[in-house]
Amino acid sequence: MDCALLKSDMRTFDCSRFCEDFCKPKQKNEAINFGFKLSSLYPGLTDEEQRFVDKHPREALQAYWLSWRAESVCKTIYLVSRTNDESDACRHFVWAALLNSKFGQSFASELLDAHEQNPKEPQAERSMDLANNRRGLIASNELIKISKNQESDFFKQFLDDLKAGKIVVLKRGKIEK
Repeated sequence: MDCALLKSDMRTFDCSRFCEDFCKPKQKNEAINFGFKLSSLYPGLTDEEQRFVDKHPREALQAYWLSWRAESVCKTIYLVSRTNDESDACRHFVWAALLNSKFGQSFASELLDAHEQNPKEPQAERSMDLANNRRGLIASNELIKISKNQESDFFKQFLDDLKAGKIVVLKRGKIEK
């Protein structure tokens, strides 16, 4: 990416005098330099999320994709994504489980907590989301060890937990499908 941002013209295809620095292998946890902050592409992030994205840009992109996977999984039963109902609880539970599966519980908790730091969100909504995030992390810990199709098993566990009253919902809705 650094090389792509260098000024060049059609007279030469030689590497710049900085190529050796740009092309050396990156350390495992070294931040990617996109030439801008990745978090600036997402103005709706909380301050904590912006710091998290800037610290973990590669993982943040994967986490964002996992949020869309969670949405897709939950849409198999909830046609409309709403706030504070079962569809909302499902998204939080499944996203937390997917993050835990991909990155581990510590990373997942840090990102999920950063995501919930919106000062404009009512406390009851934040509490619901945090509770369902935690439930998704806890439930996924066992499923990760035994499941071959984690995504569908996470969703099934959500439905079981919902039926058992382990999921926090502020507004009861109806199952759409």
